[in-house]
Amino acid sequence: MTGDGYSRRMTVLPRGGRPRRGGRRPGWLLLTVLLVLAILASSALVFTDRVELLKLAVILALWAAVVAAFVSVIYRRQSDLDQAKARDLKFVYDLQLDREISARREYELTVETQLRRELASELRAQAADEVAALRSELAALRANLEILFDTDLVHRPAIETDKSAVRTAGRVTASRLDIPAVEVTDIRSSRTEESPIIDVPAEPHPPENDWATSGGAHRLPSRPVPAGEPPRRRRRQQEAARQPEQLDQELSWIDEQVGGKPYGADIIVPAKFEGKGENLSRGQLTDRIPAEYREFVAQLLADHDIEPETKQRFGGSSLSGDTGRELLDVAMSHPIRLIANALGVPPDYMIEAGRERGVPVAALVGAREHALKQVQAGVDLIVAQGTEAGGHCGEVSTLVLVPEVIEALEAAGSDIPVLAAGGIVTGRQMAAAVAMGAAGAWTGSVWLTTEEAETAPHTVQKMLEATSRDTVRSTGRTGKPARQLRSDWTDAWQPNPGGHQTLPLPLQNMLAEPVIRRVDVLAAQGHPGAQALATYFVGQGVGLMNKVKPAREVVREFIEDYLAATERLSNSLPD
Repeated sequence: MTGDGYSRRMTVLPRGGRPRRGGRRPGWLLLTVLLVLAILASSALVFTDRVELLKLAVILALWAAVVAAFVSVIYRRQSDLDQAKARDLKFVYDLQLDREISARREYELTVETQLRRELASELRAQAADEVAALRSELAALRANLEILFDTDLVHRPAIETDKSAVRTAGRVTASRLDIPAVEVTDIRSSRTEESPIIDVPAEPHPPENDWATSGGAHRLPSRPVPAGEPPRRRRRQQEAARQPEQLDQELSWIDEQVGGKPYGADIIVPAKFEGKGENLSRGQLTDRIPAEYREFVAQLLADHDIEPETKQRFGGSSLSGDTGRELLDVAMSHPIRLIANALGVPPDYMIEAGRERGVPVAALVGAREHALKQVQAGVDLIVAQGTEAGGHCGEVSTLVLVPEVIEALEAAGSDIPVLAAGGIVTGRQMAAAVAMGAAGAWTGSVWLTTEEAETAPHTVQKMLEATSRDTVRSTGRTGKPARQLRSDWTDAWQPNPGGHQTLPLPLQNMLAEPVIRRVDVLAAQGHPGAQALATYFVGQGVGLMNKVKPAREVVREFIEDYLAATERLSNSLPD
């Protein structure tokens, strides 16, 4: 019996095991003796009258009867054995037949299950594509509305049913809390229960730019002036207050989704930045952005057929005022199990808050001396992040940095756990990190191309097509070296040869982020110039990220790859 991918052969008895149809039976000798005795006895009885011969004939007849009895018993036993063997053969045949039928059914069920899985996978992929397309359209629509009305609509419902702030079921869209550019109107002004969130004046002022295009440039309108717009300083205060509110909303969403499972928060509070210790407002930081840089960005957009905005906008900063401490207070008000900081030693208030609440404090480092400073400051966990990592990173590779940091901590008498980070997107890389002495791995980029990620579709496509050489450490987005996808934006700034000098943190971020957000909106709409400028933080492991997968599958592949790698290491050792 055969089938696709399935073939079995019925058991055939060997020739020696088959019952022989011809040949001599086991009792042939006794049968011959019986015939001889019978012939002799018959001859004596017929051809002689002598008493002695007649007695001999009777004796021979008796022995013939005895021999006949033996022959009968032998043949009966042989017959029973043949019948038993036939029954056994039939039983074996029936078992093999049942096995063949079961195997065939199992094969058919396997094929059916595989077809069902493939069909379900195709349906999920189709649904994911449709959802991604809808998300892209909604994101583009929301971004256009934000640009049109010069306000932020991310955390504001279409219809208010309560005067209190409404939390949206959004997701954390980045591994760092970056500050977007917004000009927030007063949402606390009195409204009816079904009043729209955007107050349009009865006689709106005409926009300075319309939707028409000229010379291939995409023009974006400036927003109408809302009726009763609050003073500029009040808008700035609300914008600064929005950062803790945004973090609170995102962590609240996580609380609802994880069901009590542990998670952590990663907040950037750099040790060095422009205006440190001066307690500058957002407006004061904005005033420090030279006009030369504003003109350079406007010209860069024009070179890519993107019409510069009539009124240039600037991003907010979590480094203005006391926003960093407020962000930490919000994070600590949630059941987080870890707080992480990058770009220097965490501030004292972060370490003290962690100790008071029993929350370990982690620090990301890019050099051994940085790790020693973190230990002296009192952190509980070191993340040794090599230059392959996405986002802010140093110049030392993960393969060198991890053992270097571990040896430095051991020499200093510290037993703080060290996690390896930077370019780790597979289980075998995690196994290599553990083999070097790391307690585990810290991953980031690998999740950007999962089905659950909210990475923009055009950015995902760029990542899937990118190789490990298509990323670059650029200061063009934040003022600090951060690895990201190479694009015309990164090429326009140092350290790229011929690039423009960047501003220090957070001024460069305030200058760049509104432009990058606008570029992303246009890139999602297919604008070629915007697609050439679009970039996103991602590590060199992007060269191994060639397919969109569910996060569950990424975890499963990590486990399988890790186990296979550790088994190879074990087998490489001599017995």
